[in-house]
Amino acid sequence: MLIRILLTLNGMAIAKRIYCKVHNNSREQIISHVGVKGSDIMSVGDVIILIGRGKRFYTRNNGKRVEVYKKRGRNGRMFLTTNPDDTWQNNLDFLPPCK
Repeated sequence: MLIRILLTLNGMAIAKRIYCKVHNNSREQIISHVGVKGSDIMSVGDVIILIGRGKRFYTRNNGKRVEVYKKRGRNGRMFLTTNPDDTWQNNLDFLPPCK
């Protein structure tokens, strides 16, 4: 069951911050779970479902807020990524590991 993680203020969803990551055990260092402020560690699949339902997430890089969104890879699988800012790299890759 998905955890309801967004609050509502005057009918508008408040984005939740992703602050850490968990890699699966593959050599490709694929992010399998993320820490969501005000919630807990969530699977990337659950976050993708919530984004599909209109929920919003973001992270921070160098003090800047960066929106997180879902994207389909060349292999057809969905994953989380960020809007490009000063770099074309995915800002989620720079998050610290969840403890």
